[in-house]
Amino acid sequence: MRLIVLLITFALYSAFLFYVGSKSDKTNNAHDSLQKEESIGGIERPAPQENILSARVLASNVKLCANTKISFEVAYPNDWFTTYNNKEDECFFFAPYTFVVPSIPENYFTPITIKKIPEEEWESTVSSFENPSDLYSVISFKNLEINNKPTKLIEAISTGSSQPKGYYKITYLVFDTNKSLEMTYLQQTQDEDTKSYRQVLDDIVNSLRYF
Repeated sequence: MRLIVLLITFALYSAFLFYVGSKSDKTNNAHDSLQKEESIGGIERPAPQENILSARVLASNVKLCANTKISFEVAYPNDWFTTYNNKEDECFFFAPYTFVVPSIPENYFTPITIKKIPEEEWESTVSSFENPSDLYSVISFKNLEINNKPTKLIEAISTGSSQPKGYYKITYLVFDTNKSLEMTYLQQTQDEDTKSYRQVLDDIVNSLRYF
């Protein structure tokens, strides 16, 4: 009788262990399956905070240009072009078409031009843009701050003396000791998309970084 009781007890214990083991396998399998789904989901649906799309948009729409002589960098549209003859003039000329820089560059021969302003010429440069001249009439003059740099924004229109009358000229004068910059958009043709070009200038100015 005692032997029968022991056999029944052993059988029940074995059945209990089998049941617990099978439940554990199902739980582990379910966990592994969930991990695989989450992994696949992570590839197909990246979390918003990873900002993968924004990084791709930024990389595909702009290019960077750095002038190591003056130590500044700007971003410009990837369908625009820039080139130079001397390292000192790198990142000075931008246009939505290919071009060659003349051996002696003419003033504003590309739609967007960047120039270095020597420290001792800052005040005279500001004054020359602020006051009306025979070449341009000043539309507005504003004091701004761009990336923590004191900046002056001057909007002007040509009088017809050197260019056809009514051509726009928008200039940012960005102050930084020893490496202030003049960043200008000058209308080149009558049918030019001035609004679009002005936006490009604004974006370039706002991307300015000194290093």
